[in-house]
Amino acid sequence: MSSPRPQPLSRLQEAVTDGRLANVFFRREQLYRLHEALLRSKDVIVDGIVKDSGNTVAEAFAELYSTLSAIKSNHDQLQPQAELEAEYRIANGKDDPGAHGGFGIVLVRPQAHTFVYSALAPVSAAIAAGNCVAVVIEQDLRCSTPLVAQVLRESLAPDILELVAASVQCDEPNCLQVVQREDASLRQPKNLISPSDALVVAVVDRTANLEEAARALTTARMSFGGKSPYAPDVILVNEFVKKDFLKAVISHSIQYMTSENGTTGAASQQRTPGLGRKELKGFRVITSGSNGSILDVEDRAALESLAKVSQRTINIHAVSSLDDAIEAANDAGNGNALATYAFGDLQTCKYLLQFIEADAGFANVIPTELLVGPAAPRGHPLVLSERYPATLFSVPHPKYCRGTNLSAELAQILGTAQAGRLNEDQVLKMLQLNKREPPKQQPASDFTPLGGIPASTPPHPDPRHWAYTSEDQEVSIKNSSFITAFLRRAFKHHIDYSVISNPQRILVYAAMPLTPVHFFSHGSTMMLGQESASADYWKRRGDEALAHGIKGVVIMGAHWAAHDDAIEVSTNPSPGKSPVAYVHPSKYENYKLNADLETGNRCVLMLRDAGFSAHADKSFDWIHDTYLILIRMFPGGCPPTTIISMNPRFDPHYHMRVGTALRPLRADGYLLIGSGGAVHNLYRNIWDPMILYGDNFAQPTPPDPWAMEFRQSVEDVMRRGGGPRLRRAVTRLMKHPLFRDAHATDDHFMAMCFAAGAAGAPEDEGIPGVLGAEDWELTNMCNSQYTIGTWEGYAAKNSVIAL
Repeated sequence: MSSPRPQPLSRLQEAVTDGRLANVFFRREQLYRLHEALLRSKDVIVDGIVKDSGNTVAEAFAELYSTLSAIKSNHDQLQPQAELEAEYRIANGKDDPGAHGGFGIVLVRPQAHTFVYSALAPVSAAIAAGNCVAVVIEQDLRCSTPLVAQVLRESLAPDILELVAASVQCDEPNCLQVVQREDASLRQPKNLISPSDALVVAVVDRTANLEEAARALTTARMSFGGKSPYAPDVILVNEFVKKDFLKAVISHSIQYMTSENGTTGAASQQRTPGLGRKELKGFRVITSGSNGSILDVEDRAALESLAKVSQRTINIHAVSSLDDAIEAANDAGNGNALATYAFGDLQTCKYLLQFIEADAGFANVIPTELLVGPAAPRGHPLVLSERYPATLFSVPHPKYCRGTNLSAELAQILGTAQAGRLNEDQVLKMLQLNKREPPKQQPASDFTPLGGIPASTPPHPDPRHWAYTSEDQEVSIKNSSFITAFLRRAFKHHIDYSVISNPQRILVYAAMPLTPVHFFSHGSTMMLGQESASADYWKRRGDEALAHGIKGVVIMGAHWAAHDDAIEVSTNPSPGKSPVAYVHPSKYENYKLNADLETGNRCVLMLRDAGFSAHADKSFDWIHDTYLILIRMFPGGCPPTTIISMNPRFDPHYHMRVGTALRPLRADGYLLIGSGGAVHNLYRNIWDPMILYGDNFAQPTPPDPWAMEFRQSVEDVMRRGGGPRLRRAVTRLMKHPLFRDAHATDDHFMAMCFAAGAAGAPEDEGIPGVLGAEDWELTNMCNSQYTIGTWEGYAAKNSVIAL
């Protein structure tokens, strides 16, 4: 025998059964009475809000006004004539796809912040949608609590309202709970949960109006006692404008931080003006008053552990670029922020709001109504004028009396099929799409690779097969006698260690490190003719690779563009060199290129196995974007090298997948390189010094701001190291508001995508990214040299193989 329902909600269930709230006139009358009761008690309610919260009279009145506005909106949306027409649509031969009804019972658990609005706004919306309501009224010392209870009792019919204790539960199928404070026990899919602990992040870019940004953010943080869930918990400000922004924030915060103009009443005695010494680790106090503090978050680690702020404390943290701000915001909010405020030009705001993961985003504005009430329920659109739209409390009940065009088409298909007259090809012509179809992939069996590798042999057998001994016993980390034989077998068959990742078993990657990945900016042809920091870095990386016994180099440049829907791989056994402008032929004409035909054909197989259309090109002559790098890295002789084309018809994800497809070569001792440019726009360069004087490094003026800004974003992306977040960040850069300034064409950026794919597997998470060298050419061309990963452990690998 089931237990009886709690008595208070039992009465509401009776009202639901009676269907009293289905009457639109009754619902309008209830909302009218609630609205009038609030107006009659406005003075005492405003006074109670001030005493409870310590807010100013103006803030208390704003809360009352917001509450009345919500009730009026819900009242006015109830249109009896429209509801009558909707009720009889089926009777009049019309579909009613938007039909809906009340959930049944709505149990509201209001928060303390702006309690009047938080309690009554969802109540009015629930009634408008046709629900009975129960409101949790706690026994506390606040003045507002009994006032709200009194208004509800005086205005609403007793059979549709219950005031209950917090312990009351409503587990009935027709009961929906509004939870405004985090409570794990109430996390049910149907409940409306406000993420009250989720952070709000603001970003102030160097393009922002600093005065307006400071005013808006200070007001949002300091108003209503600093307790609004939509007040910014941390402000990320570009390091170049941080000092000026701080001055503006201090200026606007004075009125809130002084006792005369700040919080008054009992609540002010309960507020902690600053943070404790233990909490200040990683923070520096800029200024502190009796009612608030401004703190500089100096340690990024402290930012990432920041908790929700519920007092008048402004946390400010410097960022170096838009992409640094995006990563910092997503780390601080754990990809789950409540809101983002972006201040800057509109292109900048678009970029920030697109890639910072938050429930809502705002460009150069913080709507005042956000500061009143709870956080909007997660998983539902935020409606600014209505924190709780009535639609949140209704259940769809669509009704139809007509068929659709699809109904007629399917009926015709079924009828003609039964009669044996169905012409499938003719029928399917109606569903053809106006889209270019990708070319059919050339099957691997049609390709006869060089070097004696059977076409049917996959380049990499399933690594999971090789994770077992011949006795079908998985090799345990403790069974050291099997390790040497196992590793020899693994290396022989080119296993990608990253797939073998069972932490309870042998960690192949512990003894099988991958080679690092390079993204090099090759710059102008003069990078071959002139010495530079980049040239020195390339040489060091080449020496390092030779010292570790690399098998070869696989490189994607920017200048070889495939002309069809495919990736091409160079298999020219005797490639020539394209001429290098402005460089004496003696710098490169005697350097003998070493085409790695076997690896080239292996790359074709690997790319096809990954789903690419790929083929070998036996006639391609190498271009300076690749052999310039090789000459600088390996002046004593070219190692076996494979050149991979890019394809201008495809997006960054395509080129990233090329790098991912060839990533297993790293485990086999191959060095993967992308040769492109960090900032490479020939149209925006200053050519005169190079043409007139042969000086490509001349800087008659500093680089333009757009070049410096994009260059910084590239650094902030690459120096975070490898893994999936590298892939995500590199592709994001193509949406950067300054991308087209930095790259007039996409070709030199695709090499970066290739490198990110080669170093972007989950197993690459945590490997370091290093900016090894950098040279500016032609004023605005930035040649940054990056390495992702290290050679650490490679000697151990070679010694294991020697065993």
